[in-house]
Amino acid sequence: MKDVLNFSVLELKQILIDIKEHGPHVCVRFRLLGNMWQKNSGRIVNISDDRILVNDGTTNRLISINLSNVVQFEIDHAFKMIDPHVHYDVVW
Repeated sequence: MKDVLNFSVLELKQILIDIKEHGPHVCVRFRLLGNMWQKNSGRIVNISDDRILVNDGTTNRLISINLSNVVQFEIDHAFKMIDPHVHYDVVW
């Protein structure tokens, strides 16, 4: 497990790209600025410069998320140095 539970937005973006390319079984869940945690985790569909597109497998809806609004994230399966079900903070 990473000693510090903080990631920059740039580090988060790199983690998400890595998960999309090498961890297709890993789903992510986010807490956005001013909001509670999303109810469901989702699979990463696409990542652009400032947004991520996630497919919520429970509702089968696509959700577009502005990366600059993410304040915390978690994954549902271990992936490299990221542990599952741990709330990681996103800092500027």
